[in-house]
Amino acid sequence: MSNIVINPYNFIVEASTLNRGLIAGGGSTDDIEYITIDTASNAADFGDLIIAKQSGAGASSATRGIFAGGTGAGAATIDYVTIAVLGNAADFGDLTQGRMNLAGMYSATRCIFACGYTTTTVSTMDYITTDTLANATSFGTAYSGQENLQGASSTTRGCFAGGYASSNVIQYITMDTTAASLDFGDLTVGRYGAAGTSDKSRGVWGGGHSGGGGVGLNVIDYITIASTGNATDFGDLQQAR
Repeated sequence: MSNIVINPYNFIVEASTLNRGLIAGGGSTDDIEYITIDTASNAADFGDLIIAKQSGAGASSATRGIFAGGTGAGAATIDYVTIAVLGNAADFGDLTQGRMNLAGMYSATRCIFACGYTTTTVSTMDYITTDTLANATSFGTAYSGQENLQGASSTTRGCFAGGYASSNVIQYITMDTTAASLDFGDLTVGRYGAAGTSDKSRGVWGGGHSGGGGVGLNVIDYITIASTGNATDFGDLQQAR
């Protein structure tokens, strides 16, 4: 990447035949960059967000990338791009509650955005139908309100884990319903700001901070999304971060 940015939006597009990953925003930038996941190389310019912001959530369908929430004037906004076409983001609609530090999850048809921070931690969960431009709709309420957490999802179930300060809680939802989240289990180490990713069967969280002082971790945990239970140690990052 051309710049180091703080708290960008990010997601990996597993269903896309392009096999692209997008990284957007962070600090005071509106940049969107992309990588080809199967190719080791630097990121390239994709386009720009509508406004510069950080600390939002990313999600996608096979064709559209979605960036929701964030800081400042963009806290309620939802941007979208067409993953196959390089260009600037366009307006999708608004979240039901503007917020930052929220988690994103996605199925083939829906994107769900859970929890976050306004002037306090919130338990709001919203969803959109990814192929239809409109404001988000209430999904339900998270049983444990958290901020600075990350999501992982299969085609049917979404999981989101951690939170400030050093929560070990993993929550889950059934993507095609609307309801409160439920307890899934616990991370091996409570933390916030971990990176979350998934395929159709496993959710994985790596790194993050532990404690109010923001101590970096090298821990990688995984879960089997279709079941419930505590996370298992996967291995370690090359360095704590």
